[in-house]
Amino acid sequence: MREAYAFTREPRGPLLRELLTVALGECRFLGLISQAQRFPTLDDRAQSALDDAFLEEKRVTQWPGARLGGDLTATLRLFHYSPEVMSAVVHTSDSLFAWHNPDLPDDPHLLRSDGSHWMGSTTVHDPEVWLHLDPKEYANLLDEHPHLASSLQPGLISLPEDVHGRGRGGNGHG
Repeated sequence: MREAYAFTREPRGPLLRELLTVALGECRFLGLISQAQRFPTLDDRAQSALDDAFLEEKRVTQWPGARLGGDLTATLRLFHYSPEVMSAVVHTSDSLFAWHNPDLPDDPHLLRSDGSHWMGSTTVHDPEVWLHLDPKEYANLLDEHPHLASSLQPGLISLPEDVHGRGRGGNGHG
C-alpha cells in the first residue's frame, strides 16, 4: 500500500533537480493545471519542450491533492515526462512553489506509466509537495538517494481517498 511522504522543506535548487531526475526513472507523465496554453514566465526553450511533449487536455474535477466542489472543473494538461521536460521545469524556476497561475500552471504532478501519482503538489494556497510511495519504493529512495529521502516524512499530509493512485472514472490517470 502506498503512503504519502511529505517534504519537510521546500524542494528547491539542487534538491528539486535531484527529485526531478529520480522521477525520470519512475514517471511517464507530467500533469499541470491551467487555463492557458502559454505563460509569460516560460522562455521559448521551455515552451517548446512542453509543446513537443503535449499529450492531451481535459476538464477534471480532481487531481493529486485536490478535489473541486460542486460543478467546478479545471483544465488538466498532460505531457510526456522526459529529460527535456525536466530541464524545462528546472530552467523555469528552482522552486515548484513558483508554479501557479497567472505566470505558470498550478499543481505540477508526476504520474507513473499506470497513471497513479508518484509526486503531487499544491502550489496555490498552502504549498506542499509529497511523494506517494510503496514501502519498496521508499526503501530504494533511502538506499539510492539518502539526501532526498531525508527530506521526507510520512503522515504529514492526508490525501483524499480517490487520489491515492486508484483509477478515477476510467480516465487512467489517478
